[in-house]
Amino acid sequence: MRIAAMILILSVIGLGCARKSRHSSLRDSGASSLTYERQADALRRVKELNATYGKVRDQILLGEGGITQLSQTINEETLAWSQEWKTIYQFIDASTRLSPSEVQNKVAINLINQTERIAKISNLRSRMSRLIESGRRQLASAPRVSYAIIGFEAQYSALETSIDRLDATLKRIYDEGQTMNNRLETTSPRIHHALVQRLKANLLSNRSDNLEKSIAAVEAMFAAERVVAPIETRLREKYLSTMKYFLAGRIFRLDLELVELKKQCSESEINVAALPIDSSYKEDAVRRIRATCDEASGKGEYLHSNNISIPRLVAGAHQRRLKNASITCSSSTPQAFNCKMLPWLSQVTTEKVEAMPDQQLRNLELAWDVLEVDTKGDEF
Repeated sequence: MRIAAMILILSVIGLGCARKSRHSSLRDSGASSLTYERQADALRRVKELNATYGKVRDQILLGEGGITQLSQTINEETLAWSQEWKTIYQFIDASTRLSPSEVQNKVAINLINQTERIAKISNLRSRMSRLIESGRRQLASAPRVSYAIIGFEAQYSALETSIDRLDATLKRIYDEGQTMNNRLETTSPRIHHALVQRLKANLLSNRSDNLEKSIAAVEAMFAAERVVAPIETRLREKYLSTMKYFLAGRIFRLDLELVELKKQCSESEINVAALPIDSSYKEDAVRRIRATCDEASGKGEYLHSNNISIPRLVAGAHQRRLKNASITCSSSTPQAFNCKMLPWLSQVTTEKVEAMPDQQLRNLELAWDVLEVDTKGDEF
């Protein structure tokens, strides 16, 4: 409220000065005079600075899908990841009546789930890091007032203090995330080693007839998981990034991404085939890879089915992106979007989009990718 009042009063002062000579000055008890131009510049800078602060705080930090929500989701997923390891250990300890192969199969499934959860946590952390970098960049680039604003020094100082504290909060969240990520990277190998030892102990307590063979199978399973997991994780990340275009109804961009995903699927199968692991593990990995790629292809086929109107998809995405672009161009950082194009794009109504031929629809949708950057650091 204090900042809003300061902006209002400064604007009134500025209007009053506008009636005077351009070269006249205001004097306050012998203090340095503020020319009309400097007051106008101060007003502009304070408004932009306050708007940037509010945007970073309310949208990027606290808003829907913002840093706070992402951090909470990451913590929940990390806790679930930790609890799942305890569940696996408890299963091994209680599986005295199961055959070694049954135990290994169950553990293998759990390992795959854990790998996917780690990939999900990694994606969430990457997204949160981009938001933090975007927020700190906007705060750093927001214009400051380099001279005193007579009568409002305390209010402006409070605004700058709030901005510095917000930047420090973003930095702290980023540093804590990096620390947690490093812990996960160092903890995972230790957990795998402990799990191997637990499985070995289970086999010994069950007095397996083929103890050496069973232990070798366990070690082979973990060796396979270590080399297969990175390939599947990269593919899963590509799948998730592709699916955001499906969810947004951006059909032409989705088609382009599906071509890249299909290429990565083929490369993943080739890489798995070249791994020095047992063929049974290769077959399992290839089956999972194909399932992921088939699911993605099915999404594309669904959007191209006769039940879906491509013009309506493009029109819907166009209107959503217009709304986001309008918000960006009215904010303190319009450089995030080519705002000169907004008036032209605003003239492209839903009716006009729905009447376009396919090539024109494709050009319109892909043109947005060149023009826009999400206010939170990602594409719209």
